[in-house]
Amino acid sequence: MRLLQRSFTVAFAASLVLIVAACAHGNLDDGDSANVILTVQTVPSIPPVTAAPSPGGTGCTFTVPNTNVSLGSRPKTELALGSPFSDIAMDDVVITYEWVNPTGGEVTEDTLYISGTIPVNGTQTVSFVPIRLDYLNQGISGRTANLTLLFHGHTLDGHAVAAFGRGGQLSINSCTTSTVCGDGSIDGAEQCDDGGTNSGDGCSSSCQIESGWVCSGQPSVCQIRNP
Repeated sequence: MRLLQRSFTVAFAASLVLIVAACAHGNLDDGDSANVILTVQTVPSIPPVTAAPSPGGTGCTFTVPNTNVSLGSRPKTELALGSPFSDIAMDDVVITYEWVNPTGGEVTEDTLYISGTIPVNGTQTVSFVPIRLDYLNQGISGRTANLTLLFHGHTLDGHAVAAFGRGGQLSINSCTTSTVCGDGSIDGAEQCDDGGTNSGDGCSSSCQIESGWVCSGQPSVCQIRNP
């Protein structure tokens, strides 16, 4: 199975690890419409999303592997067997993120369009990226979410089918960006940065404000503190 990857850069420090553990799966059979039932066969473990400092230390570049999920189709009646109209065409997956820290209770949701056709008594692997770029913001850095995946599709004769998988967990860790003292930009633990690395001018060689001085701005301008 080949994993596709997508890379993108965000201008803050955060990294992602997506772990999908053994999930509780189910279908949403309404009992009297489609002749088949959509099932979640497997939701495999997802390798860690890699995060590396971007050039210049202004953020992190993330590489997010696609999530590959195996879906199946089970006949409910003999009418489904041998009928191409009972094949399932996939439509979308709705991912619900239930954030469990720091305070818990917050729920966000995203819908991703997917494709693939599942024959009766067959399986099909569908792929999607589990998180959108606009979910990556400073507010969710260091947080964890439990995931529910709700898959929607329809039989070729027009009946809606759905199935869900539970147990996935999305963890957001940290990505340490590089800081360079003397580049005129205050980053990380720097208190000042005047564009140089000389001490004695108010901003030390380690970009800390020296005793008796006050500094402001980027690049920093330092002045002797008024007595």
